[in-house]
Amino acid sequence: LFLELQFAILLGIMLSLAIYLNRTSHPKTLVRVPDRRQESRAFVTDPMLPECPQLKIVRIDGSLYFGAVNHVRNNLQELARANPDQKQLLLIGSGINFIDMAGAEFLIQLAKEREEAGGKLYFYDMKEGICSHFKFLEYLLDIGTDNIFLSKKEAISEIYKRLDKSICRQCIARIFLE
Repeated sequence: LFLELQFAILLGIMLSLAIYLNRTSHPKTLVRVPDRRQESRAFVTDPMLPECPQLKIVRIDGSLYFGAVNHVRNNLQELARANPDQKQLLLIGSGINFIDMAGAEFLIQLAKEREEAGGKLYFYDMKEGICSHFKFLEYLLDIGTDNIFLSKKEAISEIYKRLDKSICRQCIARIFLE
């Protein structure tokens, strides 16, 4: 009310843009676990449920673009430091709306880091629009199409085959039907 109309509109636009960029640059990174109480073993976010000692399952809710990459990287590094034996990482992509080139390059780097640590990066439930994007398809080929799964059952079955069976035999979590 006290400002000139044009200046007030410009200020409102700039504040809206700043709030939007701040919100989208901090996507949620949720640790998911299979719920043994359900027959389907649906993935849920419940810190009271046990995790696989070898496999970290994470859902990213938001876009992986240049402004969000550092936030997601920091969250995933923190999770890796907290559980260094979880060398395998399954990313649930149903919450990812958009991936730009910086996000795709981050995923390739993450895949390389996991391989250097003795694990792999896997994808499950990626949205069709993201996977069909021509440039992203090239990046997926670098990551490896054998690490991309369409169903939860297929993902867990294939990843389970790649886990260290000596650790699985001693595991008390028993969260997978496999």
